[in-house]
Amino acid sequence: RAVRRSGASSSQHGGCLSLRLKENTMAVVATNVILNRIIADPRYQRNVAYGEPRRGHAEGTVAAHILQLEDNLHALANAGMVSPDQEDRLIILIHVHDSFKMDAKRNAAIEDSQSHASLARSFLAEFTDDNDLLQIVQYHDLGYAVWRKFEDKGRLDPARLDAGLSTIK
Repeated sequence: RAVRRSGASSSQHGGCLSLRLKENTMAVVATNVILNRIIADPRYQRNVAYGEPRRGHAEGTVAAHILQLEDNLHALANAGMVSPDQEDRLIILIHVHDSFKMDAKRNAAIEDSQSHASLARSFLAEFTDDNDLLQIVQYHDLGYAVWRKFEDKGRLDPARLDAGLSTIK
């Protein structure tokens, strides 16, 4: 079951991204078309039910996490702090970024092909070739991982942070 709330979608704005079609061709379509295809995908629907409250995700399921992030995004948009184009792109990231935790290898490094980030990136790449979105999905937990290591071990890992930052513009 899709978790998107009615009226809380990028369809309000009509931003565009490249949509991956059959035979690896692309077409420019509204971001809500991509989001609707993501939400309709059986893998997404299965995976958002995954999760229990844990460190870093007290809300439990991926679906509950998505709903929290949607609320945050819409509050920012309503306050004029996020442009319609940014909202369109962020809603896609919200729905995809943690949607493959169920299928991931536990404690895999961010760049491991079986990490939830890599699986989510591969999934998103089936729908768009937007490199910024793909990179954000791949590295969305980097800041948290660096902070967590500092909290747990009492030392910062600037090399890891710099390496991750070099992958985005």
